[in-house]
Amino acid sequence: MTVFEALLKLLKVSLNTNGRQKEEITKELSVFVGEMTETEWMELAVCAKRNSVASLLYDTVELIETVPGSAKKEIEKYSRMIAQNSYRLLSIDMALDRVLSRAGIPFCIMKGIAAAADFQVPELRKAGDVDILLTNPNDLEKAVREIEKLGFKWFCQHSMYFYL
Repeated sequence: MTVFEALLKLLKVSLNTNGRQKEEITKELSVFVGEMTETEWMELAVCAKRNSVASLLYDTVELIETVPGSAKKEIEKYSRMIAQNSYRLLSIDMALDRVLSRAGIPFCIMKGIAAAADFQVPELRKAGDVDILLTNPNDLEKAVREIEKLGFKWFCQHSMYFYL
């Protein structure tokens, strides 16, 4: 089995843990991970990071005793970065909610914390932006002014992109 195949199998198990006992998951994992070398585990960790799925493996990899500490640390490090970024985006969501609501602008946050609720561990969802839907196009200029008050700067002319 290639490293990429092992990654896909681990992802399949990781994404299908709801309602299953730890022993059942551990047994399923033992079938295909017993033969992997430390080098292969590190390749898997790097491949998972490169494909932005390392954080999805975190809980599952913790159940496998044969995973070398170096590979576990790599997956944990990336998962921690994803969780920190999620909390940063949550604070941005809350600030946007506060200023737009205070300004009386009807809106909806299209992803970010709203979409994270669909994940088993919301903090481990990789995200990098917040999408806002204004229900009234006439509120656009007012919304831009309110968002800029938070310190965001508009950086793209063909669409509404801001950075902090």
